[in-house]
Amino acid sequence: MNKKLLVAALLAVAGTSATAQAQANKESGFYAEFGLAQAYYTEPAANFNNMLGVVKAGYSINKHVAAEVMAAGALSSANFYVGSTYIDAKVSSAYGVYGKFSLPIEDKFSLFVRLGVTSATVTASNSYGSAWASGSDYSYGAGAQFNFTKDIYGQVDYMSYYNKNTVAVRAPSISIGYKF
Repeated sequence: MNKKLLVAALLAVAGTSATAQAQANKESGFYAEFGLAQAYYTEPAANFNNMLGVVKAGYSINKHVAAEVMAAGALSSANFYVGSTYIDAKVSSAYGVYGKFSLPIEDKFSLFVRLGVTSATVTASNSYGSAWASGSDYSYGAGAQFNFTKDIYGQVDYMSYYNKNTVAVRAPSISIGYKF
C-alpha cells in the first residue's frame, strides 16, 4: 500500500514538473506573428515583386509540431512595361493553413519546415482597365527561429506559395512573434 502511494506521488510530481517545464519554455500553446514578405511572381509574360504584410496565428502542440493559419496583404505594387504598355501589378492577398515541423538545435534556436495550402490573388491594371486572378496550391518552405525570451521570438523563412501552370509565387520573409 505504501509503495503504491509512493509511486502515485512520484508520478504526480513528475507529471507536474514536466507540465511546468513545458509551460516555462512555452513549448505548447498559442502564438501570433507579424512580419514582412517580399513576394516574387513569375510567369512567361511577366515577372515582378512586391511587399506583403503577413499575420500568422498558430498553436504549438509540442516543441516539434504546430498548426498555423496565415493572412497577407499587399503593402506595395510593382510597376513595369510589357511592350509599350505600363502595368501596375501586385500579389494583393494570400491566405493559408499549414503544419509547421521544428527541430530545436538549442534552447534559443530551431530550424523548421512548413507544409500546407495557400490561396492567393494577383491583380494588374493599366490605362485600359484591370484584371485579377486567384488560385490555390500546395505550399512549402523552410526557416529558422530565434527565441529572444521565453515569449518573444524572431523568424526568417522562404516559402513557395504557388507553383502551377508556369506561374509561381515565392517569398522570403522576416517576422517577430509572441507566445501566449
